[in-house]
Amino acid sequence: MRYSLPAVAALAALSSLHAQRPASLPDGGSDRWIVTFTSRPFDLTPLREALASPTTAHTAATVAADLEARAAEHHAPVTALVTNLGGRTLRHWWIVDACHVELAARAVDALKAH
Repeated sequence: MRYSLPAVAALAALSSLHAQRPASLPDGGSDRWIVTFTSRPFDLTPLREALASPTTAHTAATVAADLEARAAEHHAPVTALVTNLGGRTLRHWWIVDACHVELAARAVDALKAH
């Protein structure tokens, strides 16, 4: 089953998180949240340049893979915190600089405090 989640969370340099509570999962356990970061240590210029130049699809894919890896590295502290809070990170998004996490609602305040 798929869940439609509004992208409403904001994480500013790992200092605050504001989220709108999504619908609970059917098992009554954790909820799924979208965490968006307000800044990151890289931008998408290399991808823009690769797509604007006469390049191969392989080159653009290589640049995209690098940016995806950099986003996962940037998200690593949040991923570790979510894991420590008993949750899990389901996916990293690098274009919008966000991650999708599954975490009990009672643990979201601890994530906000970080």
